[in-house]
Amino acid sequence: MIDLKLSKKDKKVMKEAYAEPIDNEYPYGTRLRFEYEALQKVPVLKDTKAGTILDIKAIGKVLEVRITDDEKGKNYESVEIQIQKIDIGNANEAEESFKEE
Repeated sequence: MIDLKLSKKDKKVMKEAYAEPIDNEYPYGTRLRFEYEALQKVPVLKDTKAGTILDIKAIGKVLEVRITDDEKGKNYESVEIQIQKIDIGNANEAEESFKEE
């Protein structure tokens, strides 16, 4: 798994770039939010408590691939993915399946 947690250097750069303070440990846009309609379709989330670690498998469609540069010569790349289908389970069970015997 790839850890998306921001480094201290990245947090400092983001704090300087934005007027509002950055209090997240992870980059903007990497969170999934399930509102009422989605919760009806993924009922396992209704009884989930904050702090619970989940195993998430998803199918998404890439909506946009963007590569730009600015006048200072800095490149910026982004990919926007629309999650279309998702399966969420208990992370402890998923991690057990990866352990070698």
